[in-house]
Amino acid sequence: MNNATRRLYRLLACAALTAVLVATACSERAATSNAGTSNADGATPLGSAAAQISGEPGSPSATVTIDGNQIPPPPMKFGGVIKDDAKDSKPYWPPSVVPRKGAPNVLLIMTDDQGYGVTSTFGGVIPTPAMDRIAKAGLRYTQFHSTALCSPTRAALITGRNHHSVGSGVIGELATGYPGYDSVIPKNKATIGTILRDNGYSTSWFGKNHNTPTYQYSLAGPFDQWPSGMGFEYFYGFMGGESNQWTPYLFREDYQPPFRFTGKLSKLTIKLIEPKRTAQEQKLIDQKVQQARNAAQ
Repeated sequence: MNNATRRLYRLLACAALTAVLVATACSERAATSNAGTSNADGATPLGSAAAQISGEPGSPSATVTIDGNQIPPPPMKFGGVIKDDAKDSKPYWPPSVVPRKGAPNVLLIMTDDQGYGVTSTFGGVIPTPAMDRIAKAGLRYTQFHSTALCSPTRAALITGRNHHSVGSGVIGELATGYPGYDSVIPKNKATIGTILRDNGYSTSWFGKNHNTPTYQYSLAGPFDQWPSGMGFEYFYGFMGGESNQWTPYLFREDYQPPFRFTGKLSKLTIKLIEPKRTAQEQKLIDQKVQQARNAAQ
């Protein structure tokens, strides 16, 4: 690698810190979706009488998969018994929605202001071996619709819609109070975070968030246009088009944490995901133990 390429690589690294959106959806919850039951991959909707429930029906640990045709799914009918006397009654918890067995994890990465000539993943001049490995294990989109602006492109990416239909005809700082240009994503235009979350995934957003109206950046909220209000259960990053590279104005979920950014978003992402994996594995073990006890009685 010559000096010019090294300088380009350093510039790319700096750009990645301020202009990367990482949306992850972890399907570790799927580990419990079919444990010890006859639940099939093509489970029927939650509101259907034929829905397959995993685990002990009515127990707090019971789970169910949905076909995703309607989110949130219609509520399941109460399966317990209600009598005048508590001892004659039977409680019944609705099952938690989980991804189907074998559902893939989803990692969605968007880097601003880069073309095909940048990263080696798409034939560019800068070696990006980590991204190359991810791309080989996933999908590469070569006909993606770019608006040539960061927040409009991101709005189109996370909703799958034309950027004007989700209030992003221009970047947030230049938004106007007119339809298509107000920087507000309507409630009826669900993001990929909402869709995955309501299908049982754990969802997170790391890095740049340039899709919240500028007048809602305050810690006083409202937060319905923040990542947490758009289906992403966890957010760690900065608001707006850019931030200081060394002392950025960061937010964790919907408050500003009193610590300095280290620039290692990937390590932080793994650090936050691993406890979820461990917790879900333990939940699966506990569920199997309870099933064994029930079978022995």
